[in-house]
Amino acid sequence: MVNLGITVIRKIRQITRTEGQW
Repeated sequence: MVNLGITVIRKIRQITRTEGQW
């Protein structure tokens, strides 16, 4: 299921965006 992977990457990207560390 590629959709699941995309959703996970999207969530991780959102978290990193709020943190602004990456």
